[in-house]
Amino acid sequence: MRLTIDSLIDPNPGAERALPPSRQGCVFTLGTFDGAHAGHARLLNRAKRTARLRSLPLIVLTFRRNPLETLTPDHAPRSLATIAGKLSALSSLGVDETILCDFDTQLASIPPDALIASIAQRYRPADWFVGFNNTFGQSGLGTPDTLRQSSERLGFRTHVIPAMSLAGGVVSSSRIRVAITQGDMPLAQTLLGRRYTLQGHVSSSGVLSVSDRLVIPAAGSYSVSLDGMEFTIKLIPPRLGPPGPPTDAVVPVGRILPSANQRIPIGIKQVGFVSRALARTGM
Repeated sequence: MRLTIDSLIDPNPGAERALPPSRQGCVFTLGTFDGAHAGHARLLNRAKRTARLRSLPLIVLTFRRNPLETLTPDHAPRSLATIAGKLSALSSLGVDETILCDFDTQLASIPPDALIASIAQRYRPADWFVGFNNTFGQSGLGTPDTLRQSSERLGFRTHVIPAMSLAGGVVSSSRIRVAITQGDMPLAQTLLGRRYTLQGHVSSSGVLSVSDRLVIPAAGSYSVSLDGMEFTIKLIPPRLGPPGPPTDAVVPVGRILPSANQRIPIGIKQVGFVSRALARTGM
C-alpha cells in the first residue's frame, strides 16, 4: 500500500494541480477508520470491488489522530489502534493508497461543499463511498446527502453504505470501546472481525507498556498471542489522571505471566524488544 502525507488546505485554491498517474481517477473514501472494524471492512470491500471493475486504485483519506481530539479534546475517545496499526489494517483490506492528513482547526473550518470540491479536484474520484452516518466539513454539517447533491456537478458517483448489525446492535468504534473496557473481548473480536491488538513495548522483565491513547481492557487475566506464542497477561489498567485529552505518554499496563489459564483472547503486537531471558523462564 502506498502512503501519502497530504493536507487538504490548498495554498492556491482554484489552481489546477498536476496529478500523478495513480490519481487520474480513483475510488475514494474518507473517514477516521478507528479500529478498521467489520463495518469499515464491508465498506472497503464494496469499494474495492468497484475499483477492480473500473481498473482504478482504491484511495482512503484518513487522519493521523481522531478529529475529536481537535473538536472536543476533553471528551475525545481513546483509540482502538496506533496509526501504524490502522495503516496495517487498511493495507490488509486491499487499500491501494492511504492519504494521511492532520486534522486541525483550519481543516475543521472548511464548509462541506468546499471540502468536497477540494477533494474532487485533488484526487479525481470516479466513485465516492461513504458510511451512512459519516459527517464532515465545518461543524460536521456535511452528510451523505450533501455528497449526493455535489456528485453530479463534480462528476463522481456516491455510494452510501448502510449500518452493519452484529451481536444485537450496530457495529461501531464506540461500541467496541465499551466492550473492551468492560473486558468483553469475545464481543470486541466479533465487531472488529479479528482479535483486539495492543501495540506497545514488552520489557525484558515482561512488563507491557502502551500509549495512553489506546483503549485498555478491563483489569484481569487474558490470553495473548505474541510472536506466535501464547501467554497469559495480567492487566492492571494504569491511572491515566483526570479526564482530559489523550497525551503521548507511554504507560505500563500489565505483566506477561508464564501461567496458561487462557480464556479471553487479545493480541499483543510487539513493537519493543522481548529478551531471550523470557524464553528461558518458560514464556
